[in-house]
Amino acid sequence: MSHAQDFAQFHAANPDVYNRLVAMTLRLKQRGRERIGIAMLWEVIRWEHQISTTGDKFKLCNNYRAFYARLIERRVPELDGIFTKRRSAADYTRPPN
Repeated sequence: MSHAQDFAQFHAANPDVYNRLVAMTLRLKQRGRERIGIAMLWEVIRWEHQISTTGDKFKLCNNYRAFYARLIERRVPELDGIFTKRRSAADYTRPPN
């Protein structure tokens, strides 16, 4: 399975990850941030999950960060262009709806 297919499955099974990323990004933008690294937000979610759960096999694969950055920018117009990005396989795949 490709990273894009893995991401689509993860995203469908874990909608809260997307919602948390959007909420954090909007909050930072409201506080004046013009550029944000998705990796920073990703690690916050990873850390919050580790201190609030025990025994859960929930994993955040770093391969999904690029897909989330592009998905958020596509779905939330006020966040278009906010993430620092490099060329990625996520640029060449159709994101989930």
